[in-house]
Amino acid sequence: MKLKNHKPSKKTQSLDNNLVDKKTIPRHIKKLNNLTAYSIGKKAPKKVEFNKETVFESTGNVFINGYIGNIAIDERDNVFIVGEKPGIVNIYVFGPDGSYKAKFVKEGRGPGEFESIGSLKIKNNKIYIFGPRLQKVGIFSLKDHSLINDYKIGRDIFEHDSASVYKVTDIKTVYSDGTMLARFENNNMQDPNNNRQIFYYKLSPKAIIQEGIILEQKNTFRYKPETRLTSNGYYRLPRTMPFSVSSLLVASNGKIYAAQTNEFLIMVYDKSGTYQRAFYYPYKKK
Repeated sequence: MKLKNHKPSKKTQSLDNNLVDKKTIPRHIKKLNNLTAYSIGKKAPKKVEFNKETVFESTGNVFINGYIGNIAIDERDNVFIVGEKPGIVNIYVFGPDGSYKAKFVKEGRGPGEFESIGSLKIKNNKIYIFGPRLQKVGIFSLKDHSLINDYKIGRDIFEHDSASVYKVTDIKTVYSDGTMLARFENNNMQDPNNNRQIFYYKLSPKAIIQEGIILEQKNTFRYKPETRLTSNGYYRLPRTMPFSVSSLLVASNGKIYAAQTNEFLIMVYDKSGTYQRAFYYPYKKK
């Protein structure tokens, strides 16, 4: 992960009531500025329970056609569920009690149509829908689900850039001014050596990529089999495995939270990608 305006310190900035043994904190984490290290302690919960509240499913009024994909929830707890399969793309709207309300969007390449849906975001009484195959953002009314605007992602700044092989794979958040934070990856599975970084750029309200990388992360490690061709004639392509290290990122309330799955270290940045602080929980891996 590349940090902006990051100044390492010589010591851990904050320890939770001195319960943390400094020896349990790796050296590369100790160097972080504004670091808070916590101890789980002896009162850590031993059991977590999940209680079913509501079921959202096909009923006599609606059939969710396809695989359930992305889900978004508005301020009134209405639930928007993507259902898609080859040739079919829909968004189903349910009330907080599980009652069916509406269905909108369809498969296609025209205005307000999608071949796939990569993410749903709700902001300013609008629904922002990202279509990865068509590389576009559709903006719909939250009130009546009508199409407001439909933008192809503008890539002019990549015209002569090595990042031109990268495509948007997710919209992480929509800010109050309509700008968006987009994730870029090179998803060529057969060329994993060029698939090592994730870049985050800001998109304008009209989905035009703005200059300057907001943040950069390592991409998911893909296991590459020694033999690419099996005895049955199938290619063994690189793939994500259970032991792979994945990069995580969430944007909320003007902050960006980034982590990797190999350690419990959360890095906090402002919306421009400037490092702010970090917090860490030491633990033993199974």
